Amino acid sequence: MMRILTFLTIFTLTSCTYLYKNDNDYPYNYQDTFTSQDYLNHLEGIANLFIENNKVKKPNQRSRRYLNKIAKELYLNNQGLFQKDDFGINFYIVEDSRNFYFSLPKNNVFMSRGLLRNYMNSENIFVAVLLGELIRSKIGIYEKKKLIPLNSYTIDDMIRINNLNLNAKRDLNNLVYEVLIKSGYDPEARLLWLQTLNRQSISFSVQGVHSHELSKEEFLLKNYMVNSGEDENLIFEKNSSRQFYYFKESI
Repeated sequence: MMRILTFLTIFTLTSCTYLYKNDNDYPYNYQDTFTSQDYLNHLEGIANLFIENNKVKKPNQRSRRYLNKIAKELYLNNQGLFQKDDFGINFYIVEDSRNFYFSLPKNNVFMSRGLLRNYMNSENIFVAVLLGELIRSKIGIYEKKKLIPLNSYTIDDMIRINNLNLNAKRDLNNLVYEVLIKSGYDPEARLLWLQTLNRQSISFSVQGVHSHELSKEEFLLKNYMVNSGEDENLIFEKNSSRQFYYFKESI
């Protein structure tokens, strides 16, 4: 718990460009009263517009129960991170064969059908990606940008909104590593995911990933893991659950 609280402090102090920090950078420089919470609300509205104007769907009821179970585990094991009883998730499958994922505030997480079918082949990898986006959504890890209001938003717009610099990615990866441990999932899955992105960077062109940046992310996370002092004898469930396989089959 102490390391997670330390991460929140780091997020708060290291920069003024993210929503969980202070309000010095406004999305509209002529509107000085536009606060971080206003911007979060604005992004929530963008999520609604994206859902209305793009081919997205929610999983079936059984899969939604599975996803909410993961979200509740996240909340119950890491209550210092989140608002009281904020353990929900709004998960959307984007009807697209390309590989990408992103999130927006108020527990909105999006993954493409292509990503789910092609790369989410183990539960630990899926959870490592899911929890990263859910954490971002719940605590507001989004860079403030000057956004021109539109009537609809594309996938490219969503990827731009979700961009983070290397320092923010480093802190997020380290936080996900800690949260995976506390939630009972294999923490090395986050590193394995970064390595997958690096090897398959061409397949993730929509996501806007770059091999040289991913190599830096990998190095920073490996270094953190080596110095984290976790008990090497800790055992995590390696096999995927029946609920995960049902979720995969239902996509």
